[in-house]
Amino acid sequence: MYLSTNVPTFFILGGTFDPFHNGHLAIIEHILTLHSHKSNEIKILPNRIPVHKQGVTDHLHRVAMIQAGINHLGRTSIDYTDIESDRANFTIHTLSDLRVRYPEHRLIWIMGDDVLNTIHTWEDWTQLLVLCHFYVVRRTLEHTPIAVTKQLDAFKTYHSEEILTSPSGAVYIDDSRIFPSISSTDIRKKIQIGESIADLVPPSVEEYLEAHPELYQNQDIFDSSQGISPPT
Repeated sequence: MYLSTNVPTFFILGGTFDPFHNGHLAIIEHILTLHSHKSNEIKILPNRIPVHKQGVTDHLHRVAMIQAGINHLGRTSIDYTDIESDRANFTIHTLSDLRVRYPEHRLIWIMGDDVLNTIHTWEDWTQLLVLCHFYVVRRTLEHTPIAVTKQLDAFKTYHSEEILTSPSGAVYIDDSRIFPSISSTDIRKKIQIGESIADLVPPSVEEYLEAHPELYQNQDIFDSSQGISPPT
C-alpha cells in the first residue's frame, strides 16, 4: 500500500505555538514547495497539555493564531488530536493516536536538528519510528553528537524519496537550508516590554495579538522551544 508517492501523507509539525511565528511558517512553506503533490499535506498539531512547560497560553488563543497564520496556505490545516486529549501530550501517545485516526496515511514527524541532537535522552525513542518517519530541518550549525549519530545510522537516509515510498522507520535530514531560529519566549518578552515583533510573526498573527492586548502581558515568561516537536 505504501510503495507509492501517491499514498496520502501528513507532514506533522507539533509544538506549543505560543505564539505561531515566522520560523514555523518558513518550515511549512518550504515543505509545501518541495513536496508539492496534492497527496502531501501538512498538519499542525498544537499541544494542550505539554509535558515540558507550564503556564502555556490557553489553547483557544494559540489555535486561533495558528489559523490566522496559515489561512493563505493550501494543503495545511490544524490537527486537534492533542487538543482533544485530556492527558499529557507525550509524543509516543500522540503518534499512536494519529495512527489510529489516520490508518491509511503515511506519517512524517517534523523536528528541528536541535531536537534530534537530544533524541538519545528520550525513552524508547526508536519506537516512534515504528509509527512514522522523521523529517529533520536545520536550525543550527551544531554537529550531531556522536552518541546520536551512532544510534541514527540504522535509520538515516540521504534520499527524501525514501520517506515517501515506505510507511515508517527512516530519518531524513534536510540540509537544503538553515531555518531562522526564532524564540517564542523572546517574542513574548518583546510584547511585554512593548517592542515590535513585526519581523518575527506573520502580519495576521500580529493583528490578532493587537486585538487581544491581554495576551502575554500579565504572565511569567516561561522557557519555550520553537514548536518543532514536543519530547517523548
